[in-house]
Amino acid sequence: MGKQKCVLVIDDNKKNMELFRDLLLMRDYRVVEAFNGKTGVAVVEKENPDLIILDWQMPVMSGQETLKILKGKPKTSGIPVLVITAYAMYKEVENIKNSGCEGFLNKPIDISEFFRVTEKLLSGMKSDC
Repeated sequence: MGKQKCVLVIDDNKKNMELFRDLLLMRDYRVVEAFNGKTGVAVVEKENPDLIILDWQMPVMSGQETLKILKGKPKTSGIPVLVITAYAMYKEVENIKNSGCEGFLNKPIDISEFFRVTEKLLSGMKSDC
């Protein structure tokens, strides 16, 4: 049996965090949580997750700032990041997709699409960013 995959979820919304945690646990992933980008960056250093699920709109440190820091460090630049946001204006979606993430989904999420994208990213393939 292989190593259990670890997914870090960075989201300031408790209900979203619970949903993502429950879905990921259904697939037997180990889930680590951070409720803002600043904490998330620190957790990545300690946990070295296989995938990061990142909310774009957060207080303390935005998803955009968090992603820039993560992709700017050699130790964390190779970890795939799936951005999930409710802020789906066309121009912002284009900015997100050009930000360096490996996947993007709108909230509210489609659960089958969530599983498809997370499994694709965990297998080393790029998604729709």
